[in-house]
Amino acid sequence: MEERLGAAGAIVVQAFLFATDPGHAVQGGQHFPAMFLFGLIAGLIYSPTRSIIRLFGAHGVANALLSIVMSVPG
Repeated sequence: MEERLGAAGAIVVQAFLFATDPGHAVQGGQHFPAMFLFGLIAGLIYSPTRSIIRLFGAHGVANALLSIVMSVPG
């Protein structure tokens, strides 16, 4: 995909595909912007290193932040 679209185009497309994954879609459409943003961030993390290991850490941080935000009364 990167060969055809360039790095930026490939990151945007994979972020869209990540956000529209059926596993994420069941969480509701209101989560699309957050999923898309995380997909962009994940692409930016992965692109220069081609290592998936850092994505595990990013996913863990994202889940931890979500847990903190969801636990704050409000």
